[in-house]
Amino acid sequence: MPTRQLPKTAQQRLSALSAVADRVALFPPNEVPVPTPVVDHLAAFLPVYIGLIKEVNKAKALQTESTAEVTPLLRVARIWVGQGFQHIVDAVLRDAMPATMLTVYGMLPGARGPRLKKGEQDVLIAAEKLQVGETYRVAHGGEPMAFPSLAEIMVHVDAFRSANHVQANRKLALADAQQNLRKANVEARKLVLRLWNSIETAYDTGDRPSMRRKARHWGVIYSIAKGERAEDGDAQEQPPLNG
Repeated sequence: MPTRQLPKTAQQRLSALSAVADRVALFPPNEVPVPTPVVDHLAAFLPVYIGLIKEVNKAKALQTESTAEVTPLLRVARIWVGQGFQHIVDAVLRDAMPATMLTVYGMLPGARGPRLKKGEQDVLIAAEKLQVGETYRVAHGGEPMAFPSLAEIMVHVDAFRSANHVQANRKLALADAQQNLRKANVEARKLVLRLWNSIETAYDTGDRPSMRRKARHWGVIYSIAKGERAEDGDAQEQPPLNG
């Protein structure tokens, strides 16, 4: 026997609600199989729901755009920060700098530099340590590093930091949009259920296949389990042009 298949996603709920709204516009109120208060509820809720779904889709697109921008900037910043630390380590190995100076860069004597493979914050934290250490060393008479210089390194770090900040804000915007949609989904589920119940009740005269045939016109979805057969009316009847 065919069973009703309620929508499970926001897009499916939108399709179900839109199908009823579109159908309502084709009939005079006395021929609509849904009570007027429920129709009014649908008319008020549907544009809000559409707007929330659009906001989520927009936020997702912006988040994807930011990820595409941040990923290469992170890779480049990681390389340049790593080269900066390598410059300091090499200076110690050449005895051009005392090993004790490594501590001002946040390293222990004998260290080979920070690991920068874990994530975004690792690079930013390492860049800050490099900047603090280099600023301190130069302020106390040290020769500024070159090839690359601190300024050259920070250009790439700042580019990544700026893009990462935008990405973080977009992540928050997406989370907010998804939370708003989740709240609306609760109402959407209830509204679809109320609409479909009303439609089935209006067309239920005891002939279940005929009821389902008419309800399908209003977007009600029925499914047949694997191995089951459709009832005669479900298999043979074609939807009429109206009603």
